Amino acid sequence: MAWIEKRTRGDGGISARVVWRLGGARKGAYQAETFSAGSDPQNLARADGFKKMVDAAGQRSPDGWVKGEGFVRPPGEADPLKAPPPFADIGEEYVRQIVDLSPRSAESLPRASPGARRRSGAGLAEDQGQLPRPDPRGLRVRREARLPRR
Repeated sequence: MAWIEKRTRGDGGISARVVWRLGGARKGAYQAETFSAGSDPQNLARADGFKKMVDAAGQRSPDGWVKGEGFVRPPGEADPLKAPPPFADIGEEYVRQIVDLSPRSAESLPRASPGARRRSGAGLAEDQGQLPRPDPRGLRVRREARLPRR
């Protein structure tokens, strides 16, 4: 079981150190991680959260944790805070994947300029905050599609 040691820094602040034995064994090597970058309550809160992660990981550092740095994203991984691409771009990419277009026919396809829907007032459902209502005149129900009664 991991524990937290409070230590006084030279500037009078408190740093929190999480200590545990590797694998939880009596003869396991001591492991430690120090939290001292923030204010005293921040350091204690971070240390408490890390202690819980060490306990959950079986008295080992959590997966992805780098000693002294924390959770570090690999260099090739996408940024999770980056905005997703617009829906129209995703749809167009999908259609291009399932339909084999020759270069000539791809050039002849109409392409709306970015933001054209917003300027025309015919915004997407996500822009309006609600789903668009279908036109009842355009709906045709086939009688064969109805479910049999029981």
